[in-house]
Amino acid sequence: GVRLAPTLGWLAVPALAFGVAQGLNIPTLQTLLATLAPLEQRAAFLSLNGMVLRLGQTVGPLLMGWAFGLGGMDAVLYGGAGLAGGLMVIPWGLRGSKERGGKGER
Repeated sequence: GVRLAPTLGWLAVPALAFGVAQGLNIPTLQTLLATLAPLEQRAAFLSLNGMVLRLGQTVGPLLMGWAFGLGGMDAVLYGGAGLAGGLMVIPWGLRGSKERGGKGER
C-alpha cells in the first residue's frame, strides 16, 4: 500500500483498514487464549501474550530499521517475510513434541 499511495493522505486508508482489522482480531484472540488457558494459569498466560506483543512492537522497528539501512525497502520486505515464515515453524515444533509424548515444554 505505501508504494501505491499517490499522496501522503492516501496512507490513511491502509492504516485505517489495519486498525479495524486489529480491533476485530485482538479481542477475539484474547478470548480464545483465555478459554484455552487453565483457570489457575490464565492471568500468567494472558500477561505473557501481552508481553510478547509489546516486545514485537519494540524490537520490530529496530530490526526493520537495521534491514532498511542494509538493503532498503526490499530488505525490509524479505526480512519480515523470512521472520514470519521462521516463526510459523514454532507452533508445529511444539505440537510435534506433544504428539511424541512430551508436554511441549522442558
